[in-house]
Amino acid sequence: MKTNIASAWSRLFANFIDGIVLFPIGFIYEHYIIGTSHPGINYFYYLLGNQIVWLYYVFFHWKTGQTLGKFLMTIRVVTYIDESNLKFRSSFIRELPVFAVLVIDSIAWTFYFFSVYLGFEEQKTYSLYRMTFEVTRWVTFFWFVLEMITMLLNKERRAIHDFMAKSKVVKRFW
Repeated sequence: MKTNIASAWSRLFANFIDGIVLFPIGFIYEHYIIGTSHPGINYFYYLLGNQIVWLYYVFFHWKTGQTLGKFLMTIRVVTYIDESNLKFRSSFIRELPVFAVLVIDSIAWTFYFFSVYLGFEEQKTYSLYRMTFEVTRWVTFFWFVLEMITMLLNKERRAIHDFMAKSKVVKRFW
């Protein structure tokens, strides 16, 4: 079955829209949680926020094949072979690299949080956390670049995560 493959631009704009949708999570954390509440609330919200972002993609790709951004750009994630809806496993695998970065970041944050409560020198543990945070940000950046290069260099515009999950993104017609 030959379908219309989604353009790289429509995929990029869909991710931009999803970033706007998810922006309030980071905004609330940065402006209302950090430094204004109990460290335990700060820690809990940070971990919860990370999981909400990741689950947003897994859940909507699994249930509908679309996030809000993909819906507005009229594109959809389907299985590569028969263009059916993704199973939960495929949706999970598709987002696995993002999940791995979030897990590493969350472990570093957890280590920092508990080391401060256990009385370790805060500056040293904070430096370790910041280093891990910066490394995960660079890994995320390089992952994005590899994804874009991969998507632009194959005729079906499949990114690495599409190959991993055996999926593709197609133009959805009403």
